[in-house]
Amino acid sequence: MANPMYRQIAEDLRQQIESGWLQPGQQLPTEFELRERFAASRNTVRDAIKWLTNLGLVETKPGQGTFVVQAIDPLLSTLTGDPEVGWGEGAKYLSEATEQDRKPTSSPIQVEIQEASDEIATALGMAKGAETISRHERRFIDGTPWSMQTSFYPMDFADRGAAQKSSEHRRRNRTIPGRDAAHQAGRLSRQDHRTRAECHRG
Repeated sequence: MANPMYRQIAEDLRQQIESGWLQPGQQLPTEFELRERFAASRNTVRDAIKWLTNLGLVETKPGQGTFVVQAIDPLLSTLTGDPEVGWGEGAKYLSEATEQDRKPTSSPIQVEIQEASDEIATALGMAKGAETISRHERRFIDGTPWSMQTSFYPMDFADRGAAQKSSEHRRRNRTIPGRDAAHQAGRLSRQDHRTRAECHRG
């Protein structure tokens, strides 16, 4: 039994794509051109395009036409569940992409305070509904979305970090007894000396 006309059109175009005659990103012949070439109706041509679309071989862009889908060149990166190694996955992603002559980029980091879901609360050993800090970052390879990184932290991480920062700030700005007093006295003495000299010249 012969294939229906739309399958014949689709198979012809599929062979052109797989052979490289139609390159990734290249536009297919227009609907009118396909109707003329195969002596087919509009609906038959559209069914052929739909079949190729379902196979993931082509995509239709409104107002532009139908194009061969760009080939995806994946980047494989090894993930780990080890928290000591996990902190370096961002650097690992950058180095692996660069080594393969790919261009890695990332979105601005988004930080939010959210209520912990049952799953997150259990994983972090927290009470259900407790507040957590969520960190979101999207990563791209050659401008194409590659991964979405989402991490959750207990709120006391932020509290401990703020306390540590405040302590460091106080240490950097504390007054050292003796040294600051001597410096201030010396500054006033020099200023008083200049004042007496000006009065003498007057």
